[in-house]
Amino acid sequence: MKKLLIFFFCAFILNYAQDAKSIIKNIQTKFGTIQDLTANVSQNSSKSIFYYQKENKYRIESAGSTIVSDGQRIWNHNKKTNKVVISMPHDQEMAYTINNLVYSFPEQSKIKYEGKEKIGSENCDVVTMIPSGSNRSFDKIKIWSDRSHLIRRANITDASGVNLVFEFSNIKINTGIPDSRFSFEPPKGSEIIDLR
Repeated sequence: MKKLLIFFFCAFILNYAQDAKSIIKNIQTKFGTIQDLTANVSQNSSKSIFYYQKENKYRIESAGSTIVSDGQRIWNHNKKTNKVVISMPHDQEMAYTINNLVYSFPEQSKIKYEGKEKIGSENCDVVTMIPSGSNRSFDKIKIWSDRSHLIRRANITDASGVNLVFEFSNIKINTGIPDSRFSFEPPKGSEIIDLR
């Protein structure tokens, strides 16, 4: 009887580990079919619209700023001060980009299935990633994946203990976002700080 209980316990643990890996694999497979994506994003208390296009092009529009990357440069426009900071994508391997969230971070982590939770009307699978190496850019990442294998929420605890929560809604994929969405012309009269 004791051996049978140990067997079921081990099978239960293995099944949960497999579930976590399967969920990540399903997210990666789904993401592989996405050429572009638009979503409303709530980050802690702020709201923005997020546009994404392969490879690593993005645009984030909020009330106070616009951040745009064409994959080679990043423009960060502070609307209140009318300053534009131009920089290069740096530390891409460690940055909290959508590509890293889907591909790189799971490879560097122990993955654990946490169960199911609802976000609005969506019943989501919840997976936690804890980095297994010493070169850590985060302490823990928790993601919620819906039935379509899209990430609905990401809770990131960085290496210094700061907690970032991103919630995605109104997700639209492969709508043909034009390339012009991922370029930026500084507004007239703006102060430009070029860090390239």
